[in-house]
Amino acid sequence: MKVRDVYETALAFLAEKGGSCVEYDFEERAPFIIAAAAAEAETLDREYRRSYGAENQENSENDNDGGMNSGSTLMFARPVRLSLDSEFPLCDRFASVAAYFTAAMLIAGQNADLYDFFFDKWCDALATIAAGLPGKSGSTRDVYPYI
Repeated sequence: MKVRDVYETALAFLAEKGGSCVEYDFEERAPFIIAAAAAEAETLDREYRRSYGAENQENSENDNDGGMNSGSTLMFARPVRLSLDSEFPLCDRFASVAAYFTAAMLIAGQNADLYDFFFDKWCDALATIAAGLPGKSGSTRDVYPYI
């Protein structure tokens, strides 16, 4: 799935069609917003891949042009901008979730009600994915050894 697909889904959510000047502004801002969404959801994406055995979608050709370093845990290693023509760095399950975030951020300064609606959708979608992950079991550590 391409980053452009996420952007077009966000536009469909906002019911923006045609070549308006607002859409041009949206297209300039979208690569930064989608990169922010991917960075926010990257930890959950890693856990999702680990739990469900999803294929690693790392694309080596994206390493130089804004692909996510999914193996890296360094905060400064995240790209600030994703090219609209690059592969979406997270599992496909997160594409519609990122579109909610993108729609919310694109409309944030223009319509507060729509912003709230899409941001709530973003939060709910992430919570739904997290709730669907299998739990982990292990031994309980005794944090009060002297009592």
